[in-house]
Amino acid sequence: MGLLLLLFWAGGCAVHPGHEPVIEQLPPSFSRPAPAPAPAPASHDRQGWWLVFEDPQLDRLVAEALGANPDIARAVARLRQLAAQSRVAEAGRFPYLNLQGQAGRVKQVGPGGPVTDNSLQMSVAAGFEIDLWQRVRSLSDAARAEALASREDAKTVYLSVSAGVVDLYFLLRDLGARLELADQIILLLEEGVAVADGRYRAGLVTAAELYQAQQELSRARLARAELAGQRDATEHALAILAGRFPTPGLAGELGPVPELPVLFPLGLPADLLTRRPDVQAARLRVTAQDERLGAALAERFPTINLMAGYGATWEPLSETFWSLLAGLTQPVFDGGRRQAAVEQNRAALDGALAAYRQTVLQAVREVEDALAANRRGEQQLAIVRQQLEVAEAALALARDGYGQGMIDYAALLTARRQGLEIRQQVQLVARQLLAERTSLIRALGGEWMEEALQTRLGRNDRSSSNGE
Repeated sequence: MGLLLLLFWAGGCAVHPGHEPVIEQLPPSFSRPAPAPAPAPASHDRQGWWLVFEDPQLDRLVAEALGANPDIARAVARLRQLAAQSRVAEAGRFPYLNLQGQAGRVKQVGPGGPVTDNSLQMSVAAGFEIDLWQRVRSLSDAARAEALASREDAKTVYLSVSAGVVDLYFLLRDLGARLELADQIILLLEEGVAVADGRYRAGLVTAAELYQAQQELSRARLARAELAGQRDATEHALAILAGRFPTPGLAGELGPVPELPVLFPLGLPADLLTRRPDVQAARLRVTAQDERLGAALAERFPTINLMAGYGATWEPLSETFWSLLAGLTQPVFDGGRRQAAVEQNRAALDGALAAYRQTVLQAVREVEDALAANRRGEQQLAIVRQQLEVAEAALALARDGYGQGMIDYAALLTARRQGLEIRQQVQLVARQLLAERTSLIRALGGEWMEEALQTRLGRNDRSSSNGE
């Protein structure tokens, strides 16, 4: 009995202390300031960052995608699978108890002739491995860490899908607005061709001017066709992201690209360690691999199992029986298998640590890149808006000159067309800056994914309990 108590007490001993992943000191701040000083409402960070746009159509599409996107469904299924595996591994830390039964009928030859006997036996068997070196516990903790990492993976997919929907939605709106401007440009060019044709027939210009006008019209129609193709491809991509087959008019009636959203607080680079689910997943995988290394080390030490049984037999004799056994297994020679397993897991731990460090570096880089792109985009937008102001001033002068007879109608059409083309450029740059702002929000991570994932998992659990 004293030996058993000693073994149970020693069950807390571990052959591998484990450690948390450590990376170099992160920079004290991001190298570039935020492009917008005003923070978004904190509730948006917890409920959904896209709500800052206050666009019901966008809210509907994001909700549809989060509920039907196949990548999210696969990530959630993977999470449920690993959560179940974690429970399986956790069960190994507890004793097992089995109820066994056996019934038989035997005919055999006895001294007095053939004899037929019936037999019935019932027993209870129990067993338990004394986790002397915490091998079983390490495997359980590794499985739990993998399940938690898979949860962070699912959050990453939620974040990517939401950002993808927002980006495609506003790209669709941008393409629609630019198509309207392209149609206006084509109308002006068609009018310009008619004017050039009239001037040519009147002998006022050469055929070269007419041909040039016709070529400009052809180029505008070609550009318009390309925009229409981009719009269709964008609508198809948005439909697939929302988990449905492509259908016309998926996003409904589209307005112009909205004003830029305000940003969530940037915080410090160290905040990415908690706000970014991919960083959390990499850290948890280091923990999981560290626990596997501990289990591999423990494999080299003795294994102690306790087994007990109690039962009864009926017919031809009614008897009870019981047993209590203790088994010890000490590895002696295995051809180096256990040592190789230790080395394999130690190398895998080094790889997981490197992957964690790389993920942190990549997270900081993505924020830095997004900040730089936002600053560059704001500068570009300011420039094209200045160009638009100049074009509008030139158009006003052209109208005055045409009214006073100082320029002909062809020159007025050219000024109007140039103004529309610059409007197209302003629309394009504004949409690109909106995409960069979305990329920055995505790079910063967030908290809303946890609530969305909890809701999804709760719905799955209810469906399973109802037999669906």
